[in-house]
Amino acid sequence: MKRNNKVLRTNTKLRLPGWFGIFFLAGFLFIQAAEAQGLSFPDLQTNQKQKIGLEEAGIEISGWSNISGYNDDEFLPYINKHQNYSGSYFRGQAREIFLRLTAGSKKPYATLVRELGNASWKRRADALAGLGYMGQGAAEAIPLIIPSLQDTRRQVRLNALWALVKIDPKNPLVARAAIEFFSARLEDHPRMAFWALAATGNRSEEVIDLVVLKTIKNANLILQDALVFLRKSDYIPTHLLRENLTHFDLQNRYNTVLMVAGWPEVERTRFIPELILLVNDVNQSIRVAASYTLGLIGRPAQRAEPFLRMAADLGEGEVSDISAWALRRITPVESD
Repeated sequence: MKRNNKVLRTNTKLRLPGWFGIFFLAGFLFIQAAEAQGLSFPDLQTNQKQKIGLEEAGIEISGWSNISGYNDDEFLPYINKHQNYSGSYFRGQAREIFLRLTAGSKKPYATLVRELGNASWKRRADALAGLGYMGQGAAEAIPLIIPSLQDTRRQVRLNALWALVKIDPKNPLVARAAIEFFSARLEDHPRMAFWALAATGNRSEEVIDLVVLKTIKNANLILQDALVFLRKSDYIPTHLLRENLTHFDLQNRYNTVLMVAGWPEVERTRFIPELILLVNDVNQSIRVAASYTLGLIGRPAQRAEPFLRMAADLGEGEVSDISAWALRRITPVESD
């Protein structure tokens, strides 16, 4: 099959051949269907089944299916994304840092606070680790730790966030700091930023709107974690999603469709009119994403039938295949 169509990935700087975008989209959306609805593709040809398979898409189901998948130990000091240390290793490391810095001190808290101003970034990072290890015993240090979120060294910033959450995630100052870190320092460590937000328990409209807007712009970094986080909220930012489903920017539209597809079926139905319009979008991967999402919605999306039928009949390759599959999902089965 000729592969000359250009489609968008969630990274706005990259434009890759159509098959890669389809792998990513279909593999991710297949997870939603498989977990939530037991979905399969019995009517697709074998080669199409392979194209949308999980293994080929490089997607893992485990690890982000619920908020409990966030592991505190993963975010202890000196995390190395290239190594898979056990939780006990990190707990032991934090303890060792605390004991080393406060050895012989009758006032360990004062010793650690004093080190926050050390010229060495490693000493500052260690001091934050030690304060985090103290937990509630270091509650008075919260206002002193917050400025470290703006440190010039990434490791110091991460240790500061970790320390704040370990000391008291429900403290209003910590909750506000978690929001500001997510807003300004998301790329430092996206999953840790989500972990901090989740730990504070703050799912206000302000936070949900922030997560949605950040995900639309950074879906390549945080889409899966964002959906985990958002599913725990009763508030759906319908206005933001609708605005971006019809946004002039292709990437905004594409990323927003991915987000809508990740919501439970009852919530997806709010966006049927916008999804129908996107079935005829100028961009191929957006057309595929919209058709797939309408298929996930199923029979409540019956009004999309003529549009999907046209896409199935006139489209090519993946557009035709996914539209045909969506038609089978939304059209009632006729009894004999």
